[in-house]
Amino acid sequence: MRRWLGAFMVASAVVSGGSAHAMSCAIESLNPVVFGAYDGLLRYVVDALGGVTFACQSVEPFDQVILDLGRGSSPSWSTRTMQAGAWTLAYQLYLDASRSTVWGDGTGGTSHFGPYHPSSGTPVEVPIFGRIPAGQNAGVGTYSDTVVITISY
Repeated sequence: MRRWLGAFMVASAVVSGGSAHAMSCAIESLNPVVFGAYDGLLRYVVDALGGVTFACQSVEPFDQVILDLGRGSSPSWSTRTMQAGAWTLAYQLYLDASRSTVWGDGTGGTSHFGPYHPSSGTPVEVPIFGRIPAGQNAGVGTYSDTVVITISY
């Protein structure tokens, strides 16, 4: 099983590998999840959309790919956190537009993207749906987090 790891800046990607045949996969581009301005006094969520595009070469009929997202700076999957100095802001990344399936590594109640059978040489665009819950007491600043993307094949 090969892995391609990448850092995804919320607010970036890395790869490893080793299999018996020549299939290879790599991230081609990242579209960061950028939430924009957040006002904790307002009582609504802030949603954002990002994405990752990957492509695989020399794909054989039974080859599959799984994409995982790391926790970022958070110690648990229940809520990811972004930081701006001493301030933190909770957020989450999802596999679906309804923002009901947390995208992680398959542990702690999270799910993978895949298994997915790519076509050889065809870029695959995978959306990343983000959400900041309403009503957080957060200081003014630019918040960010780095989430590792892992492609296993």
